[in-house]
Amino acid sequence: KLLLFPVAEYAAELKTDPLKPIEDERLLERGALLVAAPPGQHRVVLQMPRGNLEAFHPRQLLVDRIRSHLDAAKYREAVGLMRRHRIDMNLLHDHDPSAFRANAHTIVEQLDA
Repeated sequence: KLLLFPVAEYAAELKTDPLKPIEDERLLERGALLVAAPPGQHRVVLQMPRGNLEAFHPRQLLVDRIRSHLDAAKYREAVGLMRRHRIDMNLLHDHDPSAFRANAHTIVEQLDA
């Protein structure tokens, strides 16, 4: 039997549009326990009924972390996460187009290093 774990319950803690529903769901085994969700990180660790631990990165937590890096002008860290987790690079521009144009030189400098 599988248990559906909705992320929508945590929408208030994330920087999301409250009118747009979060469509991130994950099927889990019944009896799975949340072991750790370190604050400020984008990883969640679950313990399955047989005792094994599984860590995964919910997309909404990951995108929220990337947006916080973009807001802080930490483009190198943001792009590193985007590459590692296969997030569309258009987020660099779509997050804040005016900041992207204003900081184009800084983005190139950080990514060139």
